[in-house]
Amino acid sequence: MVRKSLYSLERDEDVEGLKEHIEKSNDVNVKRRAAELLGSIGGEESIKVLIDTIFSDSQPKKVKRAAANALAWMDDTDAVWMLIERMKGFDGDEKTGQWGDLLKIFMKSLKSDNEYVRMDAALALGRIEDERAVKPLIKVLKDTDKDVRKNAAISLGSIGSKKAINPLSKLLDDKHPEVRRETVNSLGLIGGEKVKPLLIKAAKDKDESVREQTILSLSDYIGKDVMDTIVGGLSDEKDVVREAAAFSLMDFLSKIPEKRSHEIRKEISQRLERFDSELDYKKILMAAEDGKRLSIRRNAIWLLGQIGDKEVVNKLITFLKEEDPQIRRMSTLSLINIGNESVNPLLDKLDSNDKKVKKMAVYALGEIGDRRAIDRVKKLMEDESEEVRIFASKAYSKLGGE
Repeated sequence: MVRKSLYSLERDEDVEGLKEHIEKSNDVNVKRRAAELLGSIGGEESIKVLIDTIFSDSQPKKVKRAAANALAWMDDTDAVWMLIERMKGFDGDEKTGQWGDLLKIFMKSLKSDNEYVRMDAALALGRIEDERAVKPLIKVLKDTDKDVRKNAAISLGSIGSKKAINPLSKLLDDKHPEVRRETVNSLGLIGGEKVKPLLIKAAKDKDESVREQTILSLSDYIGKDVMDTIVGGLSDEKDVVREAAAFSLMDFLSKIPEKRSHEIRKEISQRLERFDSELDYKKILMAAEDGKRLSIRRNAIWLLGQIGDKEVVNKLITFLKEEDPQIRRMSTLSLINIGNESVNPLLDKLDSNDKKVKKMAVYALGEIGDRRAIDRVKKLMEDESEEVRIFASKAYSKLGGE
């Protein structure tokens, strides 16, 4: 079958014919010219062919470049949207030959008169994660459209360039909370000591979603100022902020050096005593039960002991039989901290067949000091386990036994 000439295909706006030339011709120049003509014709079908060409594994680089340039000159909103949709399936680290050409398309699109094109182009540049996009993205942080500013902030966070910190800091005063929230998230992703004071300031934002994101971002930092800000979030008027503060505190504690852990926990305990928290225990219990990191589980259990009451006692009791000794220890300390509400459930565990559970239960009862336990503890001084007998003897003395 004889293919039509490129001239006749252009005249007839025959997209399928031009597509066939790109796919089957052995002449690179013919392929390039066919791509250029598709750009002139425009429309959804032309865009699809050009995008397929850009992402093809078999097309020469010169043909891909021609397809990218054709898209760039189309000034068609659909071209940007369809490119972004296609890019969702690609790994940002997989920098193949097409990225440079796509970069040019999106940077050019940032100057479009259509705010929707600018908005999607700004987001697409973050998918490419190329440092060359930083400067043009910084420029559109001043765009008149809030979604363009928001998407530019998101992309700068994805790229992670320190050059964006100062320009992004100006968006913390943006009148739209969604812009401020994404700015906080991006600053957190970029990280570094220059970001920390910006986040601490943003924790006082009037919008709860901004405060929530700020508290979550601060969990990557350490220091007294960070601790004070996170602990302060536990008494926020909004549930979402209190919950974020709880999870951030768990993460924060997991980063503290072991030798300072006790000192810092003591200071946090003193802070927590100054206010009544209305945290949703269920979320923290989930972290205590299912946390993927042992350090998070331990810190969730510790936090339950600081803010919990009888509602969490039974769950803490179940942790006494855990294999990890630190989980058992932290659960015991939390039960002790809760105090009298723990006594009856702990007394029930004195009949346990698990030596570990019995030992920790009797220790906790001795530390709580409720004399309701004295007779039961005295009996355990004759337990078959030497360890249990030692713990029972010490607990009995603390309870006032002779």
